[in-house]
Amino acid sequence: MRGACSIVLGIVLMAFLVPGPAVAGSNSPRITVQNSVVQGQKLRITVRECVSGDGWNAVIRIALFSEAPTVSPISGEKDAEDDGTTVLRVKVPRRWPAARDNFAKIQCIHQFDGGGEDRFYEEQERFRVKDAA
Repeated sequence: MRGACSIVLGIVLMAFLVPGPAVAGSNSPRITVQNSVVQGQKLRITVRECVSGDGWNAVIRIALFSEAPTVSPISGEKDAEDDGTTVLRVKVPRRWPAARDNFAKIQCIHQFDGGGEDRFYEEQERFRVKDAA
């Protein structure tokens, strides 16, 4: 009996030691946002798992916004690449305040051939803006 308990305990402990999938530098496996960007430069965002299918077109909607109440959000959209990975480069204006919490919100939208659309997923990541000085 003691040997059987040791085996079961060993299997349970091993289950906690096996690492799961991860993406370095990101909290989300679907999007990766560059950690920081200088004012007036382009922020790099990589979007995964957003592809077109039979009967729909995949579109990526992006919004950059800040905690600062004086900053207007930046938004736009782009057709997703059908290989499953789309790299976006979004220019952060020079007037964007540095040293605030900033966010990139990504939506993967399926636009159906017959009309209408559905959000496949929505993810949000934080990034920093540095002074251009």
